Amino acid sequence: MDHRHEDQQRRQQLLTIVDRGSAEQLFTFLQAYHRRPFRNITEVMGYDAAIDDQIDFIDCVATRYNVTPLIIAAGKGSYEKTKILLVHGANPNKQCSTGDTALNLAVHRQKYRIVDLLLTYRANPNIFNKSGKTALHRAAVSYIDDNANHVRALLNAGADPALEDRNQRIALDEAALANKPVQRAYRAAIIAARLGHDRCLETLLDYGMDPNICDRTHTSPLHVAVRSLKLSTARLLVSHGADKNLINNRGETPIGIAEYLQPDQQQSFVNVLIHTPRVEASGFHVYSNGSMPANAIPYVHPLLRSHPNWTLDSEEFRSPTDNNSSVQNLLDTTSGSYWCCRQNKDAWVIFDLKHQYNISGMRIIGCDNQSTPRSGHIDVSTAFNGPWLKVKDFTCPLSQGNKNDVFFQALKTRFIRVFLSDNYGGDDIRVQGIGFYGVDMRLVDLLREHGLERSLPTLLANSINDLESLDENRDEILNSSDKYLDVNDHFLFIRLMESLRSPKLTRLEWFNPPQSTVIAGDKLQTFSAAGDEGVTDRVKLEERLEQSSQIRTVLMRDLEPIQGRSLVDFPDYVIRDPGRYKVRVVSVESPNIQTPWQDIVVAAAAAE
Repeated sequence: MDHRHEDQQRRQQLLTIVDRGSAEQLFTFLQAYHRRPFRNITEVMGYDAAIDDQIDFIDCVATRYNVTPLIIAAGKGSYEKTKILLVHGANPNKQCSTGDTALNLAVHRQKYRIVDLLLTYRANPNIFNKSGKTALHRAAVSYIDDNANHVRALLNAGADPALEDRNQRIALDEAALANKPVQRAYRAAIIAARLGHDRCLETLLDYGMDPNICDRTHTSPLHVAVRSLKLSTARLLVSHGADKNLINNRGETPIGIAEYLQPDQQQSFVNVLIHTPRVEASGFHVYSNGSMPANAIPYVHPLLRSHPNWTLDSEEFRSPTDNNSSVQNLLDTTSGSYWCCRQNKDAWVIFDLKHQYNISGMRIIGCDNQSTPRSGHIDVSTAFNGPWLKVKDFTCPLSQGNKNDVFFQALKTRFIRVFLSDNYGGDDIRVQGIGFYGVDMRLVDLLREHGLERSLPTLLANSINDLESLDENRDEILNSSDKYLDVNDHFLFIRLMESLRSPKLTRLEWFNPPQSTVIAGDKLQTFSAAGDEGVTDRVKLEERLEQSSQIRTVLMRDLEPIQGRSLVDFPDYVIRDPGRYKVRVVSVESPNIQTPWQDIVVAAAAAE
C-alpha cells in the first residue's frame, strides 16, 4: 500500500475517533505508535508530562477549519481525550483557520477544567486569533463572577493583561464592555468601574492595572464608580491606590462628587473614600527590601544561582560559536572567560531552567571591547523549540565592566532565549555572563504547601530565592525566627525543612538499550537510560571501539524526571564506520556513576 495513503488513513482515523469515538478508543489507537505503551487509560490520566516519542500525525488537521485533534477534543469539552492527546505529544499552541488554539476555544466555551489542563502543558495564553483576541480577551468576554479564578489562572500562566486586540481593546475592556461598543477614548478600568465588575477588576488590578488610569477628560475609574453609586467598586479602587483627590477637566474630585450625593448615599461613600485602608500588592512577583537606590526599579527578585545544566554547548542551544569558546562560560561569571559567537549580529542562546521559575529580569555582562553586545531582546516559550514570545527589548550602554540589568513584569517560564541583535562594531559578539532575577516556583509552592507564603518577601529580601539557598540558610532562619518568621511559624518551618530532600543521582542503568546491530551510516533506534527519581543531572554518551582504550564523548544530554524515574533519550545516533563498538552513559558530575558498556556491531553498507 502507498505510504502516503497509509499516512492519510491514520490521520483520518485519529480525527474521526476524537470527534465521534470514546476516550478508550483513542487510548487504544495511539498505543500502537509509540515504544513505551501505557498499561491502561488510568496510567495515562495520571501521567504529568508528555512522552518523548514523536507521533508524526498527532497534530494532523481536518480539511474543514484546519482544526487539530486537540482543538476538537478541547472544544467538545472532553477532558480525557484532551489529556490523552497532550500526553502523546499534541502541541497545545497549534492554531486553526480562525487563529484560535485549543486554549482559546476552551476558554470561550467555559471548559475551565480543560483550560487548567492546557496551561499545565504550557499552552501559550498570549496567542492572538485572527480577530486579534487572546485567551484572556476570551475569558473576559465570557466572564461571570464565579470564573474570576480562571482569569487569575491565565494571568498566573503569563497572560499579558496589557495586550490589545485589533480594536485596541485590552482584556479589561472586554470584561467591562461585555461586547458593547463605546468610544475608544474610554479606557478599560473606567468602564469596568461604571459596570461594577469587581472581581474581574480586582484580578486585573492585582496584575498591574493602573487604578488611576484616565480618559481624555482626566476622569478616573474612581470618579465613575462614585458617580455610578458603585460602593464596593469604589472601595476596591481606593484599596488599590486610587486617588480620591484627583481632579478632572470639570474640576471634580471623587471626594467632591461623594459630598454632593443624596444623603442616604453621601456618608457611605465619604467613609469609604477616607477610611478604606490600602492593601499590599498580591502575588509573588514583587517585593521591596528598602535598600535599592531611588532611581532603581523597586520591585525585582534577587539574582538566581545559575546551574551548569541550564544550557549546553551544542547547535540546539546557541548560534555558531568560536572553537575555543563554550556557551557554558556564560553560567560562571567568576572564571573571566567568555562565550564568543562568530557572528557580529543575531547571536542567540537558549536556557532550559529544568522547571518553572518566576523571572523578572536579566543581568548581562559583556566584554571590554567593541564586541560587547549593544542591543537585543529576551524571549520565553512553553517549549524548547518555541514558538518564542518576546518579553523585552533591551540596550546595553557602554560602561565600566559593561554590566547591564534588564527588568520586566515577572512571568513564569522554564525556557528563555536571549537574542543579541548587534554589537559596537566588533567582528564577533562576546559575553562574559548572563544571569536571571527570579524565584524558583518550587520554593513558592513549598511555602504555600506549609502555610508559610507570607514569609516569601522576607526570604527574597535576604537573597533566598531557591531550594538550595533555603537549605543553606536553614540554621540562620531557625535561629533568627523573628527576622524571617512569625513566632507561630517556627514549627511549620521545621516541618518544611524535614520535607526538603534534594534528589541526588546515585545510579544509571539502561532503560531501553541500543540495538545490538546496525548498518554503518544508518540511525539507531532511539535508546534511553534511567536514573534516580527527580534528578536533572547532565550525562554524556561515550563510545569506543572494542579493541581500543580511547573513549570519545559523542553526545551530552540532561536527565528529565518522568513517571517515577529520570530518563534521558538518545535519538538520531549514527555510527558511520563499520566495526565492533561499545557505548555507555556516564554522569558528567560524578563519572563513577555510569551504565554498563553496551555492544553494537556495525556492518558495512551493501555496495550499490
